[in-house]
Amino acid sequence: MAPIDRRTFVQVGAVAVGTIALGSSLAGCASGSGSAGSAGTSASSGAAGSASAAVSGSAAESASGGVAGSASTSASAATSASNAADSSSASTGAASTAGGILMVYFSREGENYTASGPVDKGRGNTAVLAGFIQDAIGCDTFRIQSAERYPTSYEEMLTIGQAEQDQNARPAITNIASLPDLAPYNTILLGSGIWWGMPPMIMRTFCETVDLTGKTIIPFTTSGGSGLGTAVSDYETYSKGSVSSNGFTTPGEIVDDARTAATTWAQSLV
Repeated sequence: MAPIDRRTFVQVGAVAVGTIALGSSLAGCASGSGSAGSAGTSASSGAAGSASAAVSGSAAESASGGVAGSASTSASAATSASNAADSSSASTGAASTAGGILMVYFSREGENYTASGPVDKGRGNTAVLAGFIQDAIGCDTFRIQSAERYPTSYEEMLTIGQAEQDQNARPAITNIASLPDLAPYNTILLGSGIWWGMPPMIMRTFCETVDLTGKTIIPFTTSGGSGLGTAVSDYETYSKGSVSSNGFTTPGEIVDDARTAATTWAQSLV
């Protein structure tokens, strides 16, 4: 049995601010130079237990939405039109306003978890949360886009997400060459959904592709109930940055209600 870990976090919907003890696994819900194109297939094995999760929710997490490559299928290489509308490079110029903070996130669109069944709200949960954070502190942002898109069906996404974990996959990032020079940034806010207790495998692609040496990495997530999942331990394992446990998480189902809490958290980082 893995050792108990105690970490501080912000959780919306369950606990406002607190410390929680947790083991190495959870049921149930980021980021310069970098090499372009495909992520490699080599990598270390899966991450250790969650660094901070408030509740053990459903085994299937609500991922927030962009696109990512499937480990088990060779899907279409085209990215979604909605993702194409998102800038593939960091938004302009607020690094000095936010004290050298760059927000990097991956968000999947399509059906997401709710207690009454999967619902497609027409946008990714993590994209909504990222918008609240950007509004709060004016930081530069970079949305990760994958070479292949996930299906919009929640159940199909769960199958692919599980297969990626089982195969220790590294889905390719198409726009990594557009990541800005990280020299002006001291802090990287790394955001994603949590799938089967872990960030999507494309987040490992990012961490292994981009040199985050000397950067402070702070995770933020949306989930179906497992908080930050293994985000802290994943980023400690797969990146060269210093990972903070002072992350932010909210259930994807109530992300629209998280603006106030996300604003308070983000402003505390500046």
